[in-house]
Amino acid sequence: MTDSLNEIFAECEMPLNPLDPKTGVSENELNDMHVTLTYDKEQSRLAASGVIMEIEDLYQPAFKDLQKTILSLNDADFLPDSFRIGINLPELTVEILSSLDLKCSHDDLRGALELLIRRLTFYGIESRKRIFAAYEEYCNGA
Repeated sequence: MTDSLNEIFAECEMPLNPLDPKTGVSENELNDMHVTLTYDKEQSRLAASGVIMEIEDLYQPAFKDLQKTILSLNDADFLPDSFRIGINLPELTVEILSSLDLKCSHDDLRGALELLIRRLTFYGIESRKRIFAAYEEYCNGA
């Protein structure tokens, strides 16, 4: 399946690095966002994560206030169902996450992958804008 996914990656409009055959991971820089694709052989899924922003100081008062804003981005009126935004504490990042079921035809998979990547980067960038706007509001109000 790794070879098949790498063929699809090569066909995509957005340039995607091939999956590493040993780890099943593809690291990419897309639209000013670091995107990681991870093939899960057991579940036949492709996990996707994008770094929205790095956290400089977890204990900064502004970040504590921003946590509410970050988690509120998971509301159904903003984010599609299969996407989630969370805080990766070990990496000190805010990330957008999703995954793709790989049990479909080659053409359907290519289309679904391109849509996944477009949505991941679009909602990641929009989330970043909302977080920075909330941070600016916090700084102006503090």
